[in-house]
Amino acid sequence: MVLRVVSLIGQLINYGEMQMTLKSEPYWVPAAKKAMRAKGITQNELQDVFEVGTRGAVGHYFTGRQIINVEQLKALSLYLGVHLDYCEPDSVVKAISLDDFSKYLDKWLVKFKQLRMVEYHSDIEQLKGLIMSDVMEDLSVTGEEEVEKYIKIGQ
Repeated sequence: MVLRVVSLIGQLINYGEMQMTLKSEPYWVPAAKKAMRAKGITQNELQDVFEVGTRGAVGHYFTGRQIINVEQLKALSLYLGVHLDYCEPDSVVKAISLDDFSKYLDKWLVKFKQLRMVEYHSDIEQLKGLIMSDVMEDLSVTGEEEVEKYIKIGQ
């Protein structure tokens, strides 16, 4: 049961297919936005860089709905005058703090019950404690140096 709940939470965090999932912008976006602000460039002006017809399509790259390719990233780097490294999307390691993971558990354990995805035979706080101790144990077994701080996702 604990593994099933952890698996469900992991899927929600990894794939972003439900409303209340963890969302993070692509790795290159903060540097691009900083350069854009400094130069007064808007997403509307980047349509040619991304070879798209609308500002909305450019926005899809900035939100991660569309994955940037090497050529687009090179063109964006040149246009903005900054160096943006290309990194394969699957090679980017995402991490959340254990505190944030605990907050997601608080939300999702209740949500799973409300949606009747699972039925609990014990108190939600006890279940959360079991999941957190299991995660901590798994992290310590794998030799993570910062076990008390972060959980890596999507590897």
